Amino acid sequence: MKTVKIINILVILFVSLPGSSGVEDNGTIQPGSGRLDPPPSWGAHTVYNHNGANLDMAWHHVIPWDTLRNFWNKILLLNHDPDAYFWKDKSQKKRSPNLNEVKIYGKILIEYLKYLKFANPQSIVDRMKSNNFKGEAKDEFLQKIIWQKWNIVEGPKGDLRSDDPGSSQIDKFKTGLDEKEQGCHTALQALYDKMKDFDTWDFQRFNYETQAGNLIAAFSITNKCDESILIKFKVAMWTFKQGKWKVLR
Repeated sequence: MKTVKIINILVILFVSLPGSSGVEDNGTIQPGSGRLDPPPSWGAHTVYNHNGANLDMAWHHVIPWDTLRNFWNKILLLNHDPDAYFWKDKSQKKRSPNLNEVKIYGKILIEYLKYLKFANPQSIVDRMKSNNFKGEAKDEFLQKIIWQKWNIVEGPKGDLRSDDPGSSQIDKFKTGLDEKEQGCHTALQALYDKMKDFDTWDFQRFNYETQAGNLIAAFSITNKCDESILIKFKVAMWTFKQGKWKVLR
């Protein structure tokens, strides 16, 4: 009897866990989920000899992974279940978003998936909304969110840096970029700012249509950043002082 109970508990736990990628069937990305490896087409890290040894390299996110995940989860929830988000008006009465707001959230979600280069964004949203986002599609989806080439810079591993921002802030790069790369990183900064602003939108006090338009416009960084951009390690972008690497700004 005890054995049967233990097996039942294990089955329940297994069923309730998200997929191996950390993506739920409704498209939500779980905190602490795996980040998958970058596409194999990127190849191996640059080999750079520093003080007689090869420098350990990493792929650094410009817009941090936490920001990407949190932004996605919020626009997804606002599209799936807008009544789950409540905002208080001046009389402190709870309200649900109106129909026009709901349409705006849906448009943001679709435009974001287009920015991520998904061919059929509406089909993806429909599958997520019906809890039918399964299998290999999860890994493909997560990899596209995490590993956009233009959002990556190769450099010394985080523990070898004195200025690694981790997952809390944008990783700014400026020195050593060519004109095209600089234009891309300026656009990434603008997108990061809009994503962070979205966390604090006051749905009672501002014109959400205008703000949503500004956010969607920031997705047009694809006009500045194309899929050929992957910034490999450049010594001119870094400085080495007191045993640590630091980005030149």
